[in-house]
Amino acid sequence: PTIASQARVAATQPRRGGAARDAQEAPEPVGPQYAPLPEEDRVEILDSLRAQRDRLCRDFGKMSLCVDTLGKINRKLALENEIKAVEADIRKFENPNILIVI
Repeated sequence: PTIASQARVAATQPRRGGAARDAQEAPEPVGPQYAPLPEEDRVEILDSLRAQRDRLCRDFGKMSLCVDTLGKINRKLALENEIKAVEADIRKFENPNILIVI
């Protein structure tokens, strides 16, 4: 018999042990398990992020136009960085397919 004919014969014969053995040998999942974030939670988080962005933009708009002291410069940079971070989070949560670790 050739190797090809042996492979055909082996493919037609039932495997020993069957599905029960396969289930026993299946490894347990390793690492974190993921689940989709519920839509109402996603919308709630998105609304709070938008409110936070609006508050930060109001604070930024209240700053004087003349940013001449070190404190004002640092405050302006901190507000700009916070606004950028919140806007990045908003872009992430606008995607409806968000997975969370369970």
